Amino acid sequence: MNVTLKKKRRWYLVLTAILGCLACLGIQRSLFCWLENHRGNFVAPLGLEISLIRLQNIQKLKGDTLMMGSSITERFRSNETTAVLGIPGNSFVSGLELMENVVEFPAGTTYILETNNILNEPNELVLVDARKWDFRVFRGSPHFSVAAKPSNLILSYLEFILRPGADYSSANCDAVPSLSPEPLVQVNDMTAEEQTEWRRVIDGVRKIRQKGGRICMVRLPVSDASRYQASYEAACKIAKFAQIPVLNYNTPYWRNSLHFTDGTHLDSRARSTSMFRDVIVRDAKNCAR
Repeated sequence: MNVTLKKKRRWYLVLTAILGCLACLGIQRSLFCWLENHRGNFVAPLGLEISLIRLQNIQKLKGDTLMMGSSITERFRSNETTAVLGIPGNSFVSGLELMENVVEFPAGTTYILETNNILNEPNELVLVDARKWDFRVFRGSPHFSVAAKPSNLILSYLEFILRPGADYSSANCDAVPSLSPEPLVQVNDMTAEEQTEWRRVIDGVRKIRQKGGRICMVRLPVSDASRYQASYEAACKIAKFAQIPVLNYNTPYWRNSLHFTDGTHLDSRARSTSMFRDVIVRDAKNCAR
């Protein structure tokens, strides 16, 4: 009799555990879908995981404009017409590599390339995880993606409840004068050594052109006007070599008009950041080639 009771109790515990797991998976899926349907901002305790959440959803990017760069670009947010792909510590080249065989933008798309970190080599902290098989397999999964981790879901839900979602839709930027491309006539030509040193960037530009993309380079503002000067000068040489227009927004007007969370990164939730994104897109479309 005792043996029979023990067996029944064991099966009861196993069944309870299975039902408990199924209930947890159901709650997890429901919360994930609820956040997606309400356009919740998926966040995480670790900055690295926040970046991975966005990279794991690059197949959802859409629009006729693609902004690419480092974490400085990442502070902009995608909307229906503008896709944003910023990878901390990386240049646009890493974004092109991660997009391969995942998402394809049609010919005629305007590519806006951040110049602030244009020469950065790949940041393995981000890219190693983004190249793992499970990262690719579980894109958008409500159970096994980075965004679906219980800790990240709970934090994302609290973020949505306590800080209602920011409006990342298009803003009216008609009142802001258009910016003209920088004159590159006086910029020195690239040396043979520089062409070799900057080969990854030059090849990245060539890949975009082969896809039928139109390109514009953009220098984004930071509180220290002289920061990233060397990268900007290199970008101008590359732009002259590849016949790409360059827009320089690192001016007193934009440094004083925008909200920064530190000396380098914009406040992604600020309305001024969304407006600035649309100003860049408007100007880039006017001059990209």
